Amino acid sequence: MKLNGHVLKISMFARNPTAVKLNANKSSAAFSGVDGNVLAQLSQGMDFVADISSEFPFYGQTLRNGSVTGTLGAVAKGVVDLAMNGRFIVGQEYDSVEFTVAYSNDKICVVAPKSGRIPHWAEIFHSFRLRVWLLIVLVIIMSLLIWCAFERSWGKVWIEMCSIFINVPVKLSLNWERKIYLTFLLQFLVIINGIFQGNLIKTFSAVSYYPDINTLEELDKSGLKILTSLGVFNNNESELFKHLQGKVVDRNQSAIERVAYCKDIVALERKNDANLFKSVYVSSDGTSLIHLVQECPISYHLGFIVTEGSPYLPRVNQLVRRMFECGLTKKWYSDMSQKIIIKMRFGQKVKKNRKVKAFSLYDMQLVFLTLILAMNGRFIVGQEYDSVEFTVAYSNDKICVVAPKSGRIPHWAEIFHSFRLRVWLLIFLVIIMSLLIWCAFERSWGKVWIEMCSIFINVPVKLSLNWERKIYLTFLLQFLVIINGIFQGNLIKTFSAVSYYPDINTLEDLDKSGLKILTSLGVFNNNESELFKHLQGKVVDRNQSAIERVAYCKDIVALERKNDANLFKSVYVSSDGTSLIHLVQECPISYHLGFIVTEGSPYLPR
Repeated sequence: MKLNGHVLKISMFARNPTAVKLNANKSSAAFSGVDGNVLAQLSQGMDFVADISSEFPFYGQTLRNGSVTGTLGAVAKGVVDLAMNGRFIVGQEYDSVEFTVAYSNDKICVVAPKSGRIPHWAEIFHSFRLRVWLLIVLVIIMSLLIWCAFERSWGKVWIEMCSIFINVPVKLSLNWERKIYLTFLLQFLVIINGIFQGNLIKTFSAVSYYPDINTLEELDKSGLKILTSLGVFNNNESELFKHLQGKVVDRNQSAIERVAYCKDIVALERKNDANLFKSVYVSSDGTSLIHLVQECPISYHLGFIVTEGSPYLPRVNQLVRRMFECGLTKKWYSDMSQKIIIKMRFGQKVKKNRKVKAFSLYDMQLVFLTLILAMNGRFIVGQEYDSVEFTVAYSNDKICVVAPKSGRIPHWAEIFHSFRLRVWLLIFLVIIMSLLIWCAFERSWGKVWIEMCSIFINVPVKLSLNWERKIYLTFLLQFLVIINGIFQGNLIKTFSAVSYYPDINTLEDLDKSGLKILTSLGVFNNNESELFKHLQGKVVDRNQSAIERVAYCKDIVALERKNDANLFKSVYVSSDGTSLIHLVQECPISYHLGFIVTEGSPYLPR
């Protein structure tokens, strides 16, 4: 069917990422994204001119009084011929409206706030699940009762059992019944203590989070309200769906932003869109601020709507089916998603941890980098240049600080890096308090010193204990189990991995380092902050190979484009493959990249 330039009235409104508004003067090219591209192909394939109206900026619904709103109402009343915002193909019948064939499918899923980070002190209690903790407590109680059958003194039973459970040497008088029980108990404790110590090491090497909401039952128990305009929970008679429907709040604001930043509500979104938003809404360290609940309440196919009995429907269905079968709709969605991620993340200071690796084809980027430099690519800056104009940007980049990689910590010094200064002060405070408290029970300072040293360094010692000492010793030994576990774990790490002194990661760290800055760029001139003034005073004009001096002399830092600096990290490496340079995470400025032409050049528009 060819319409020979006939005008069709189209209803379409902006919706990321499926319908992104461009120049409204370009008729069928007014929107990009999958919906905009489908419209453009329909216009070309059917030879019609699209008269796009955004008068109805929402999907619409049938109200209780029978009236129809939004783009649904516009199509039903014949105000427009097609509504080109993809919508879910539902089973209910709409008067005066027909669906096209499906061009995609999707699920309606719950987008919840990302759960909070577990504090280091609380991670100890997350070493095991609740059932395992209850099992451990049950084993402790049973062991005390069984041991009491052999030893009538409760005080002695308590000390011996505590010593066994926290892996402290203790002298025991054992008969064969005790030996049998102790054999099985120690096998149990080897497993438990191994897991516990492993968790302590993990605590200081990885970030742990509380469990996320992953099922609709967990969502119901969370008590969070559900922000949506979709009647997803209406068509199911289960008790769970009825509970969730009672928590629905009509959506009249930006749902995802509130989920990400306020964390007091959840929202319903298409799964494909939600996966995109996970890459857009991120924290300063690159962690997503939202979480996609794994259990989705419903699935749909996506299509468009036309007026009932429309003569255009067969041809529209034919073209849409071809686009879907060729994979074009999926490609268009993916292309727009990538563009939105780049746009939203531009300027965000996201920490990226890159692993050192061997030279590979990836490092051949240098060839293309040299080509770009040869084409006179440069930063598009705000200042005006006489007789020169910039082209549109072809890329974006940041100016970042390239600093020398910090030195390796000697093995003997790693012992002192097992804890932070505050923890060391706490340990010394506990030692002093323990000496003073122990001195209250024992008047001989020499004996107090020997006993306390033995307890702290885990050496067997014979003690005469009263009930006050037993109580204090119980809490002290629990503290020492944690400290010794971390300390032993750090010793293992010392001989299995290389540790370095902290790198320069902020501009304040750079200022405190006292290093000069080698650059020919006036990055710090256009900012009136005291920090930037200090840094500007350390600038040395660049008249030599900056990166080589940073890598090998380690007496200066340099300013480089971030993309180039990431490449140089793989080029300047030591004999063991470790990068000799470090990219400071905080970058002072961002730019777009473009080329320059003569002012008024006739070639610039093309």
